[in-house]
Amino acid sequence: MRKFINTVFVFVFLSSVAFGQNISVADVIELSKMNAPDFINYCKKKGYKYSGKEEIQNYLRTKIVGVKISMLQYGNGNYNYVRHTTRPSGQIKIKYEIYGKPTKRRSQKINSIKQQIKNLGFSINEREEYLSNCQNGKIYMRGKFERMCVNNINGVFAIDYVVKRSSGKITLE
Repeated sequence: MRKFINTVFVFVFLSSVAFGQNISVADVIELSKMNAPDFINYCKKKGYKYSGKEEIQNYLRTKIVGVKISMLQYGNGNYNYVRHTTRPSGQIKIKYEIYGKPTKRRSQKINSIKQQIKNLGFSINEREEYLSNCQNGKIYMRGKFERMCVNNINGVFAIDYVVKRSSGKITLE
């Protein structure tokens, strides 16, 4: 019996190390409350590696209007990608993407994420779908200020989460 328990423990441990730690929908929401250094540290603890920083410039390219920081986790031909975008208005957007070949495990993960969204009190808002640039996806809203675009196109499952922090409209760019 003891040998069986040890075998199960080793299997569970190796599985968690091999597949990395997933980010849940609640984690995505929590990430939106973090500044850039806290975002990087949190993602590193989850097994992600720093992938780069990009400055967002205005249309005329005369001033910086935001910063994107990217983190990446990969293994076995699949990878997960998390991006933290900060705007001067105080708006923070979190983008979480899962890339990979269709498998039963990946389908279960996507179904689990969709269920998490519903359990957290988000509901589909069809009116917002027509007004946003969430292509081929569903817009989920919770209250007036939280918006989540969820889509699954060409092997990429993506969540864009945005919260309106100060005056101004919510954008998913």
